[in-house]
This record gives sequence, C-alpha cells and structure tokens, in this order.
Amino acid sequence: MATTFVAYDRETLTISTTSLGFTSTKSQPSGGSDPARQVIVSIRIGGPINWTLDTTAPTATTGQGPKYAGESWTVDGATDIANFRTILDTIATEDATLECEYLR
Repeated sequence: MATTFVAYDRETLTISTTSLGFTSTKSQPSGGSDPARQVIVSIRIGGPINWTLDTTAPTATTGQGPKYAGESWTVDGATDIANFRTILDTIATEDATLECEYLR
C-alpha cells in the first residue's frame, strides 16, 4: 500500500554561491509536530544547481546534478531532508529560485 503524505508548509529558497539547506523550522517544526517525510522541490528560475544528501556540502563543480530550471524532484526521509544542501553550478548565469513544499 502506498504511503500518503499531507502538505503542511512551503518556502522559497534563493540559491547562490554559498551552499544552503532547507530551513530547519520548516522541515523539523518544534512543539511536538512530526518532521517532514518528503519535500517536493521545483526550480522555478535560474540555475543550474548541484546538490547533496550525504552531509557534505556541494560545490559549484561537485555533487548530484546539475538540475535545471523547470525540473522537480522529491527528497524523501527525515535524514536526507536534514542533510540536503544545494549550490549554484559553475555554468549558472543567475541565482536559482527553489519552491519547496513540505509533507508528512
């Protein structure tokens, strides 16, 4: 049986030349709320970006990717969500805007 997630929050991230992760208060809310189990990520404009899930920071030339404007994907599981980091790729000509929707 497929797991069903429910959206509970969202944010817009601007990705530039310093690696950045999801906002912890969005992915791991306080007050006894369950953490995010999945994040839907969409690149609206800019990029491309590189990203990692293994606790290392990506660089402009290393990491998974590149991902380009118009692409969407999911980051699944509390550990990968906590470890997610992203940065602009070396060929980027402008900052990237990511739309992130949090589900649990």
